[in-house]
This record gives sequence, C-alpha cells and structure tokens, in this order.
Amino acid sequence: MTAITVSEFRVGEVLGRSIAILGRNLVPFGILALIFTWPLLFFSSPMAEDVASGTTSPYGSGAAGSTDPLTAGEVAVIGGVVLAAVVVAIVLYMLSTSTMVYGTFQDLRGRRIGVATCVRRGLATVFPVLGVALLYTLAVMLGSVALIVPGVMLYTAFWVAIPVAVVERPGVVASLKRSAALTKGHRWRIFGMIMVLALLNGVVDSTLQMSSFGAAGTAAMAAHAVVSYMATAFFIAFGAVTTAVAYHDLRLVKEGLGIDEIAAVFD
Repeated sequence: MTAITVSEFRVGEVLGRSIAILGRNLVPFGILALIFTWPLLFFSSPMAEDVASGTTSPYGSGAAGSTDPLTAGEVAVIGGVVLAAVVVAIVLYMLSTSTMVYGTFQDLRGRRIGVATCVRRGLATVFPVLGVALLYTLAVMLGSVALIVPGVMLYTAFWVAIPVAVVERPGVVASLKRSAALTKGHRWRIFGMIMVLALLNGVVDSTLQMSSFGAAGTAAMAAHAVVSYMATAFFIAFGAVTTAVAYHDLRLVKEGLGIDEIAAVFD
C-alpha cells in the first residue's frame, strides 16, 4: 500500500479516492448498505404511499383509490408503523455509517474489508454515533429555524463528527467540537463537496422519478421501488466513505498523521 501524501485538503482528491474505495469494495459496502437500509423499502413502496395518503387500509382491506375514510384504529396503526420504521431506519442508517467508516480505514491501510468485522465494529460504536447524529441533527434544525445560513454552517462544521466518534471516541459533545476544529479553515471546500454529493443524488433521484411515470402495474412499480432503494443505499455508502476520507485528509493536513497512526485505534 503506497502511503497517501496530502499537502492540502482538496475536494477533487477526496471525491476521487472515495469513488475508488467504493469501487474496490462495491460488494461488501453494497451488502452493508442494503442490509442496514431495508426500512427504505417500506417508504418507497407503492403500498406505503397508498397507506400514507389514506387510500389503502394498513390491514389490506381497502382498495387503492378508495374514498372511504380510515378508522381511528387504522390511523393509530399507520402512525405506529411509520414511527417504528423511522426509528429503525435511523438506527440502521447510523450503524451502516459506522461500519463503512471502519471499512474505509481498512481499505486505506491496504487491508481486506470483511462484512462481519465491519458489523462488529459498527455495533461497538453505534450508541455514541447515534448520540452524535441526534445532537448534530437537532443543532442543524435549530439553526435552520432561526435562519438557513446558521443551519448550513453547523451542518458543514459537524460534517466529520461521525468519523470522529468512530475513530477517536471522545464522547458525543466532544465529537462535535472536534469536527468543528478539524473543518475550520476548510468549510467552503467541504460545503462545495456536500453540494456535489447533493447534486449527484438529485440528478439520479430525478431520473428515477421521471422513469416512474411510465411504470404501470404492481410489478413495474415494485421494480421501480427496488431500484430507487438500491440507488439510495449506494449514495448512503458513498456519503459514509466520503466523510471518512475527508476526516483522514483533514487530520493528515492539520496534524501530519498518516493512516497507520490514525487507524491504530482499531488494532
């Protein structure tokens, strides 16, 4: 494994290496993303859309397009199912991110990525990562309520907080502070990288949405839901890998630490 030398934090280099890492490990990362994002199938399925719009009973007795109002019991079931799915989706999303951050560092060290090992490492950090994610989201939401700009600033400042929580494990609040310190001086470039990722995701999502207009029948709609789910899982994996690579480069530029020194905590 050739040592990575980075003299300056560059968006192109981060994205380029992230794509290369994801390409080399498409199978293990793909398996991890698909395993941990399966609740997305519920939200992207035609049945879920009909239930959410009130045109189909969650018990399966109503017909799509029915104008009969849902009963109080059906509304309660819908609310419970959606809430449970959201909670499970958030937990699994954070777990998938933890596993792929660990996997990214293994790849950067020239080591083989094992799905089982990634899952075990992810489970070991899922609670701190959840805490970071919840506090991160709350801070960004409060900042966005006041004005959009503070929310965007916080989102950018805390962008590598999850890799910090996985690698350094300093605690929830300390992970956010550490991320803010690492990103300081590079936030415009990080913001640009976030916009690139969002643009790519938006283009793919729009393309899939347009293709769905011609889908007719349950089988076609189900196939479209699966493709959308797989695309979402891919971008979740891409985002996790990118944050890990960005975190590595920020530490290399700011602290002069190489991959072996950073990832020694996993040994």
